Amino acid sequence: MMVELETNGLLDRALEGLPDRETLRARRATFLGLTRPELAVLLAYAKMHATRILASDPVCEDPFLDRVLLVLLSAAPGRALP
Repeated sequence: MMVELETNGLLDRALEGLPDRETLRARRATFLGLTRPELAVLLAYAKMHATRILASDPVCEDPFLDRVLLVLLSAAPGRALP
């Protein structure tokens, strides 16, 4: 995911303090992965990327979507939806 975000010019690993490819390989060899703060940074970037993709899709301009989202987002937690 980091490579994809970097390729699209959305992420700078050094700026965000994320490990480079060699560091990730070394961690993998010792069965370690990303730290929670690193995962949090990646999650934030993934959400921003998903928002950009969805915002550029014409389906987001469909008025029907407004009605559907209003029903879904106004439902009480735990309540079954139609």
